[in-house]
Amino acid sequence: MRPLVKKGLIVLVVVTVVLTGTVLAMSATFPIINDVTTDPERPPVFFAAPKGKRAPALDTMSYNPGFAPMQRRSYPKVQPLLISGEPESVCARARDVAQRRMGWSLVADDAEAGRFQAVAITKFFKFHDDVVVTCDPVAGGTEINVRSRSRVGKSDFGANAKRITAFLEELERSANREKR
Repeated sequence: MRPLVKKGLIVLVVVTVVLTGTVLAMSATFPIINDVTTDPERPPVFFAAPKGKRAPALDTMSYNPGFAPMQRRSYPKVQPLLISGEPESVCARARDVAQRRMGWSLVADDAEAGRFQAVAITKFFKFHDDVVVTCDPVAGGTEINVRSRSRVGKSDFGANAKRITAFLEELERSANREKR
């Protein structure tokens, strides 16, 4: 075997071992769930058929209640957000943050019901994940609930929880800037 070919094979084996080890380590760190919500008891419901890459049928988009205990343990900070203001204006701001700041593509908008649905595309692998946001009137303002669901795989390695948290933080910053 030529030295260059031998070195190439060694590099390939090392890369494969490192990647496999990384995936196994991540699997031990993150729960095996691919659907995360701010309200596991009453998760927002996807209301429009998803579009794009590997889009599932709408009737297969139900939430698995078995994910709730794992989510609560692993992502305790994924909670609904209360923002002062009327649902219409808060939901418009949420829609704007989703599209302009998060880069999500709007799939459906039901302004009367205070909800919208979007697709978020991951940076590296370009996975398409489905997101639904609801804006419900409560005492003191509007409660925002979010659900993010991966189309591919049994585990998202924390991507959906990270997406929800980033969205809610950006929405809260946006609401606070407007108050000033």
